[in-house]
Amino acid sequence: MIAEPSVISSLLDAGRPGGTTRFGRRRSKESTPDGRGRLVGTDGFSDGARGPLAAGATVVATAVRTSGARPLRIEAEDLRLARRERRGDNVIVLAVDTSGSMGVAERVEAARDAVLALVADAYERRDRVALVAYRDQGAEVVLRPTSSTEIALARLADIATGGRTPLAAGIDAARALALEDRRAGSHPVVVLVTDGRATWAPEGRDPVATALESARLCRTSGLDALVVDCEASPRPLGVARALADEMGARYVAMGTSLDGGTLNGGGLADAIVRAIC
Repeated sequence: MIAEPSVISSLLDAGRPGGTTRFGRRRSKESTPDGRGRLVGTDGFSDGARGPLAAGATVVATAVRTSGARPLRIEAEDLRLARRERRGDNVIVLAVDTSGSMGVAERVEAARDAVLALVADAYERRDRVALVAYRDQGAEVVLRPTSSTEIALARLADIATGGRTPLAAGIDAARALALEDRRAGSHPVVVLVTDGRATWAPEGRDPVATALESARLCRTSGLDALVVDCEASPRPLGVARALADEMGARYVAMGTSLDGGTLNGGGLADAIVRAIC
């Protein structure tokens, strides 16, 4: 089947917003200007429609209409535009226990190093990283989603530690930030770094039960999640595993690093990347 060159040329122009995009550098309402995105279907052409030409589907539609007559003459009713979808960038929202519980110095140092490692590699993976610290009676967004090493270094220079462990507050703050980024079109992943201890909740509520309730809210919100268990006790409480179950999250036990030493940022960053990719 052969289509006249002038017809094909006009069709390609019709599929170019502004007539400036080269064929192969496709764009649509559901993809980025460089045309990346998964082809999920085609739409019929209509006045005002914009998008890349789905050449194969257009030819098939013409062949069906004309019963394969030659030369193949494509009409406006035959035009098919590609529909593409592309998931937004990953936003890794780390929620880290910075309370005065045992091992806080190691957790904070590992979290800081992990954030910097993730940010340093963010350009290639098109990710951004955020950090929520929870301690005393609340949680704070220490670092909003960024792929800038300079911003991360500045914000992570001095992270406050000490006080009780408001685990539920940390989960809630991470969930709120993740939902904010999802509404903006990103794909957030909540990463909870915890030893499973919870020692504070508002209004005299049970801290562990409150944390499990917050974990369930993450699940019902449809958020992807990862729980990194950094409990190194010979008699583990097992709360981190229960949190992962309630969150519908993947679970990684990292009471020690991959080389058998203490928890470190490189091992934490590697575990996160393996779990979410």
